[in-house]
Amino acid sequence: MKTVFDFSNYRDFLNNFMYGEDAKRGRQSEVAKAMGCQASYLVQVAKGKSELTEDQAFRLGDHLNWSELETDYFTLLLRISRAATPSLKNFLEAKRKTLLRKSENLETKVGSKPLLNSEKFLAQYFSSGIPSTIHMATSSPKFSKPQQIADRLSLSLELVEDNLRFLERYGLIKKEGSDFRFAGSSMHLPKNSVLNEAHQTGRRMQAIRSIQENSKEALHFSSVFTLDKKQFDELKNLFAKFVQESHEHIHSGGTDELYSMCLDLFKVV
Repeated sequence: MKTVFDFSNYRDFLNNFMYGEDAKRGRQSEVAKAMGCQASYLVQVAKGKSELTEDQAFRLGDHLNWSELETDYFTLLLRISRAATPSLKNFLEAKRKTLLRKSENLETKVGSKPLLNSEKFLAQYFSSGIPSTIHMATSSPKFSKPQQIADRLSLSLELVEDNLRFLERYGLIKKEGSDFRFAGSSMHLPKNSVLNEAHQTGRRMQAIRSIQENSKEALHFSSVFTLDKKQFDELKNLFAKFVQESHEHIHSGGTDELYSMCLDLFKVV
């Protein structure tokens, strides 16, 4: 299903949302009601004979539970359409492209926690895959005790306890008796961070270990292929949408077991 970021014209989004293949019956009336306008007026807007107001654009975003970024983007598309001079259109178009690039950041899609403003914290948390894995393990009642975590991850008890103390010091977990409870949301390291290489390498090492163990439960897939640039960009957007949807599924799920997911799409080097 397409999102507002797949469009550079707000009317194209409206037409796809109301009349596209994925549109539900009665969508036009639903949108008109949400915007506080007549359905006939909305038809004129979709045909390019009238313009929405910013208030109506905001009400649509509120109705669709859009993020602030999605609402900003749709409102900007409306402002571009309403702009009277080429210079203003060009100015707003540059802003649109900036918002579009921001929407492509995975930390935006997964709704991750802003990183703690401490170089010492960042250097330790993302030094390998271990600290973040222990952090997420504490979100399950099955892994609330140091020994349970050590046994599950095949790590020394001393290493686990060191990491738990570190996580507790920064408020990411809370100690309740002999148990450690998850207290912070997930965090995503920006692609341009100097720590990204070590963190991503640690995750892939976990994946390699899973491959070596040949678990029937695990899913591993790799492929090499040729593709043109346009299709590559479309595939990258498809992967990014999958990441967003998978995190929504993860956040609504249970905590019975500890899993990891790695996703790579790159030009062969």
